[in-house]
This record gives sequence, C-alpha cells and structure tokens, in this order.
Amino acid sequence: MLDLSHKVALVVGLGQSGTEGWGIGAACAVTLARQGAIIFGGNRTVESTTKTKQTIEAEGGQCDILATDATDSASVKALVDACMAKHGRVDILVTSVGQSQPGDPGSMTEDIWDSQMAINLKSVYLACHHVLPIMAEQKSGSVVCISSIAGLRYIGKPQVAYNTAKAAILQFVKATAVIYAANGVRLNAVVPGLMDTPYTKSLAARFSKNGYEEFCRTREGQVPMGKMGDAWDVANASVLRKAALHLNNNPKKAMTVVHIVLFKFRSDVDTSHRETFVRELKTLKDLPCVKNQRLVVGGPSITDPIERSKGFQICLLSFHDSPAALAEYQASSEHHRVTSQYLWPFAEDVTRFDFEVDEKDEDTFERSFGFST
Repeated sequence: MLDLSHKVALVVGLGQSGTEGWGIGAACAVTLARQGAIIFGGNRTVESTTKTKQTIEAEGGQCDILATDATDSASVKALVDACMAKHGRVDILVTSVGQSQPGDPGSMTEDIWDSQMAINLKSVYLACHHVLPIMAEQKSGSVVCISSIAGLRYIGKPQVAYNTAKAAILQFVKATAVIYAANGVRLNAVVPGLMDTPYTKSLAARFSKNGYEEFCRTREGQVPMGKMGDAWDVANASVLRKAALHLNNNPKKAMTVVHIVLFKFRSDVDTSHRETFVRELKTLKDLPCVKNQRLVVGGPSITDPIERSKGFQICLLSFHDSPAALAEYQASSEHHRVTSQYLWPFAEDVTRFDFEVDEKDEDTFERSFGFST
C-alpha cells in the first residue's frame, strides 16, 4: 500500500449512471482514497456520485463533492477555489469526463460536434487551466487525463467527434508535459481499451441494434484476450501509478524514471510488421534522453515478443534521468514517428505508466518484470 496521507486529489467526473458496476472516475477516486488521499470531486450531478462518496467515507476516507459543469470555466474555477479554500493545495488532478455521440462528418450536426468537443476536450483544458498554475507554484503535482483507444484507431463505430477529441487529449498532454516539467509537474494520459462500465449500457443503446448483451459480445470479440477490462484496471494499473508513485518518491535519492508501455498488437497484424516495429524501436535508443541507451522490449514470461505477441501484453521499458527527460523523450519527433507509424495504428489496449526507482535498483527492477532485451 502506498502512503498518500495528506495528498489532495481533485477528481473531475467521479459519478456514474446507476449503482451497478463502477465508472472509471469513481474507481480512480476510491483507489486514491484507499491509499490515504483526500478526495475533492466535481461532477455534473451530485446524486450520481452517491456510491463513490459513500464507499470512500465508509472506509474511513474523506470526500467532498460539488456540482460542477466541466465545460464551463466559472464552474470549474469555483470547484478549484473551493478545494483550495478547504485544503490549500492540489497534488493530483484526474480528469475523467467523457461522452460519445454517433456520427460521421457528413451526418453529424455542428451542435453535436461542438458539444462533443466541449465535453471530451474542453473539460480537460479547463481543469488544467485552473489547476496547473497552482501546481507550478507548489513545484509539484501530477495530472492524469483519461483518453480512449478511440483516440488511437477506429474501433468499428462512427463517432468521429469523440475520436478526434480523445486523440487531441494525447497531444495536449504531450505538449503540456514538456512545458510544465521544469516546475515539477507531470502530466500523463491514460488510454483505456474496450471497457465494461455502467456507461457501456448507454453505448449499447445508441450504437447496437441487438441490445446490450450482443453489444458486449461484439466488444469482447475485439479484445485478443476475449474479455473487456473494467474501471479498476484503469485505476490500479494507471492512475495509481502515475499519480501516487510520482508523489511518493524521496527527492534526496538519485532516482530514475522508468517509463512503461503495455499493449497488444491486433490479431490481424502479421509477424513481419512486428519485426519491423522492434527494428524501428532501435532508433529510439539513440535519443539522448533515453538513459544509458536503455530501452527494453519484452514482457512477463515472453522470451520471444515477436512470435508470441498475439494475445499477450507486450512491454516497452525505458529509463530516464528525470521527469523532464521523459517528457523530452515522449515529445521527440523520432518517438512520435515510430509510435504513430508502427505502434498506435496496430495496437490495442494500450496503457502507459511510470515508476521512479533508486538508480542502484534499475537492474533489479528490470529483472523483476522478466524483460528480455
């Protein structure tokens, strides 16, 4: 268990429809609270956050929630101001606002397009707009923005505005991470794959002609392992590591930032592409921001990632001197070329997160994950 005592986590979008299952924002809030963080949340309706708040408080945590329109600057500012008035700081920001409407450019109305941009993209900007100056003044902070696999590739249904907004979040995070790295503030985007959450029922109602169960079977058929993830996968594998471990390190130690990308190639991607991908990765080893030219490809129990990647999680592991060096690595043109040409169009269920380890423990860390160079 990590110790996040006295850390303040501002979570925008921690409600959900109904009480069955868990939404991503709700699971993130509960997970952070279970590590000791103080939760201050904003959501469109307070009623839909009842399960989140009750769960946190029943387990001894602290959670305050305000009605917040994440697309309205004054409303978001009021949320941040209230958090600062009560706690005096914001250590973690999680933006988990999202909603998808069907349509392609020829059929979607301008009103729906504008609404989708506001809900899925402007909400991220507004939260960062009001929180980043606070974190910069603190010289510390971690921002986690929830994107989607739909921001990386077409997933079988026309939702072009949602695709566009979620893709824009990724570039927003990349650029902003570089700008704020010198202030001790880190930004990361989480890219969930196909997930089973309460919102899935809403998607089925809009996109499926054959009902919820058939919609789920179709989605699970798109996942190599045959099963969708859930909100806890996102909270535990991504948000907790991105937000908590960054804030939990000892600044007096010589630390190395370890950047990990977990993904699966789509089942229709042939071996030759996978071989080309690994060959292209070698070009990243020449980037000055990759510490000691160390970039490792592999995964738990995978001795040959090329031949055994179908249906398995593949890992890219890179070592960096500092969060700023990691941001430089992610923003480099060569990194963008390799990932945009050889990874994102062919991968699914992509998750990225970071660890900070003592420099002397780098080799032990690498071996513990069973990586093969």
